Amino acid sequence: MSMFSVAGEESLEDKKLTKAERLRLAKQSLKQRLGMALDSSLEGAAGEDEGGEGGKQGRKAAGDDAPKAANLDVDKFVDVDDLVNEEDMDDVKQTQVDVDAEKIDATDLGQLSARERNRLKRKMKRGVKDEASGVDVAVTAKRHKTGGVGEDPEIAKRLALEQAEEEDEANEVEAGGWPLARTCENLAYSLFAPRWEERHGAAAALREVLRTHAASAAVPAPPARSVTVAPDTSARAAKRNAAWLEDAAVRLLCVLSLDRFGDYVGDGVVAPVRETCAQALGAGLLPLPPTAVAAVVTTILVLLKRNEWEVRHSALLALRYVLASRPDLAPLLLPDALPAATRALSDKDDDVRGAAAEALLPASTHLPMHAEFPPLLSGLWSLLGRLDDPDLLTSPSNVPVMSLLAALYALPVTQNTPPLLKKGSSLKDVVPYLFPFAAHPIAAVRLAVWRTLRQLMGRGTADTGGPSKRDVSWIHDVATTALRVSFQAVLLEEDETTAHAASSAWSDLCHVASAAAIARAVDGHAQDWCLLAATQTDSRPDPKLLCVVSLSPSGRNPITGADDRAPSSTEEWVVRTVGRLRAVSALSELAKVLCAVDVDSDVTNALLKHTAAKKLETQVTFLMHQPSATRRATGAYLLTRWLDAIPVGAPKPPLEGTSPRFPNYTRLVCPYSYQKGRLTSALTFCPYIAIYKTDKSFHASQSRARASAKSSPRRTPRIQARRRRIRTPKPLL
Repeated sequence: MSMFSVAGEESLEDKKLTKAERLRLAKQSLKQRLGMALDSSLEGAAGEDEGGEGGKQGRKAAGDDAPKAANLDVDKFVDVDDLVNEEDMDDVKQTQVDVDAEKIDATDLGQLSARERNRLKRKMKRGVKDEASGVDVAVTAKRHKTGGVGEDPEIAKRLALEQAEEEDEANEVEAGGWPLARTCENLAYSLFAPRWEERHGAAAALREVLRTHAASAAVPAPPARSVTVAPDTSARAAKRNAAWLEDAAVRLLCVLSLDRFGDYVGDGVVAPVRETCAQALGAGLLPLPPTAVAAVVTTILVLLKRNEWEVRHSALLALRYVLASRPDLAPLLLPDALPAATRALSDKDDDVRGAAAEALLPASTHLPMHAEFPPLLSGLWSLLGRLDDPDLLTSPSNVPVMSLLAALYALPVTQNTPPLLKKGSSLKDVVPYLFPFAAHPIAAVRLAVWRTLRQLMGRGTADTGGPSKRDVSWIHDVATTALRVSFQAVLLEEDETTAHAASSAWSDLCHVASAAAIARAVDGHAQDWCLLAATQTDSRPDPKLLCVVSLSPSGRNPITGADDRAPSSTEEWVVRTVGRLRAVSALSELAKVLCAVDVDSDVTNALLKHTAAKKLETQVTFLMHQPSATRRATGAYLLTRWLDAIPVGAPKPPLEGTSPRFPNYTRLVCPYSYQKGRLTSALTFCPYIAIYKTDKSFHASQSRARASAKSSPRRTPRIQARRRRIRTPKPLL
């Protein structure tokens, strides 16, 4: 349950209260939320504390006899006087305005001062607002002039206070104050509102203010050029700006530590209030010096040690946006932040583990330079390996962990770091951890699998000039499983972006893996691939032909879709026409490897390639001799793409099994008989249907008849007889 209680919400939002009363109640409620509320016996002493020195003496006298509430040292907490400004507690008395002085021609604003123009604009805005709400403008004007005589005194007092506040704000801005001071104060109070919608709105508004005005917050306007300023004016302005930003950071950290609202959509928790406050915190740290930013990170690491998972989640969100907003300070902040984030990868809550991976993503380029980088890399791979099949479908840390791995392996220095802490570990031991996620029901997880695999092969930056030079010897041990899983994704993937990534991964495997590894995969699974590609559209493929990698405790070996250990999501896989076309194009790319002439290859590899190519050609001819039209069309299209993909100079396959004699299309017998019967019935009724000739002579005679009718006003018997002959239909049959 959220620590922001809804108790007292109605009293704070009551329209009959003045602003001073609302702020006083907000201050008391804020003390309770921050754990600074005193015992009921000390209420009077706490109230006298606001009065001055006498209040302090009263509190001291009462404190000698009454115990402290919950044994709390109030001095160690944040000063509530900084969170609730005392200047807003003072009642502002409305000055008497001369009625005759208000009778000014609104069309001539040149005679008015800046203060009078602003007052007139506010008066016009109030009039427009009253008209929109259905309030009589004349009654409202009379109420302002008479001071509310004959009306509710509370309403009149509130209107007077609102007008006085507007006057004070205008005076402050004219005197050179920051125009957004009062607005940000109200937003700071709303950060601790009982309703999460109000807290989220206040945090979002404060975030936008800090994005554009953080460097000028609480800074007065520069004086005119004719005015001589003190030498330390700039230093005092910078000090005020830093103090205001630090105060805002304290408030945001308080919200991060107290908010508990979360919503579960997709595969993880969504905390809109904490996320927005973390973004505002990162924006507010842009102008601060490194020491202040380091102090904020130290506070965040303290929150990371709390028992409440929401607080740890908030701390990692804040760390993420601090590192994203100040990447220049990453070398200064990571020595303390990296070990804490690495420990968070082993947190018992899955949302915290995902947030830990996301927190380090903005500083991924600086991570390999720290001594804690090997434990971090091992923790990421171990986190993927610890998941079993039920957790695959619900874990929100899948995408962040794989995204961080892809970002880390984009750096050349990561290739020299063992993926696990055990001696002799390599990528061939951990890359199979990715394959079970290729069957994940969420498209973002499947997309992360293929992007990570491409990055591990050094092909993720193909648009920057080709693959990078790195050791890819590990791919030969996992090439068979990788090809099976990627071909399956090319055929069955419904998301267009994910399907494109899977197709790119298949092409990269054909280029990176050795010809012998590809030949062994084709020799063992060419028949299954061709049968899957020839599956009828909008039908489910044969489960025995599917490949599913399970992370069950018994092992991580590929199993078929018909196995009991296979996830139930395989029952919903359906073959589409676009997937079949992608699958045929993927199979045709094997010709570039199997039919290529390699002078340096030995006899064994050449024999493996020839055997694999021969087997694939046999499957092509097998499909073309099937009675199914789908299989024959698939075989013909595969044969065309296969011949086009063979490199120049390589021998063409003999295709001995092809023959011009094909069996009949048995599936077209029933539709043909049905259409033949319908057409026979239609021809039988043709003599009884008015069917006219449409030859050229008929149209020519009609044109001449129209021309003759226009030239002679009277109809001759000859024209009438001719028209009767034209109108007489003659049956075609």
